[in-house]
Amino acid sequence: MLRSEINGHVDSGTVVLWDTMGELSPAYELAQAAFVGGSLAPVGGQNFLEPLTCGLKPIIGPYWSNFFWVGREIIDQKLVIQVNNWQELSEVLLEKLSQPLQREQTKDAVIDYVRNRQGGTGQACNVIVDFLQK
Repeated sequence: MLRSEINGHVDSGTVVLWDTMGELSPAYELAQAAFVGGSLAPVGGQNFLEPLTCGLKPIIGPYWSNFFWVGREIIDQKLVIQVNNWQELSEVLLEKLSQPLQREQTKDAVIDYVRNRQGGTGQACNVIVDFLQK
């Protein structure tokens, strides 16, 4: 069902297609699994980092060029799950729904992922200062 058409209680097990703005974090907090759109067709993909902040490992398609700056390591480390097509997506979603969710472990892994990549600006500034002092 479309989120924009929901006016009250939604039964457990209902698949909701979120077609409204500004409500995804609360949705990710409630979700057992999430596919982040715009990534099954070559349109660049939507923000797959947001569900990670809620302890939910998102599923994306092969087209995520809007977020290439994050780096493929996030997929290699299994924080984000990439599928190639809608058939794989449906299989992975069903698999995720049958597994217990480990939100706290995911949040800890995301914090480690970010922590291990901090400090680049400081390093770049030190190189620039060293260069300018020569």
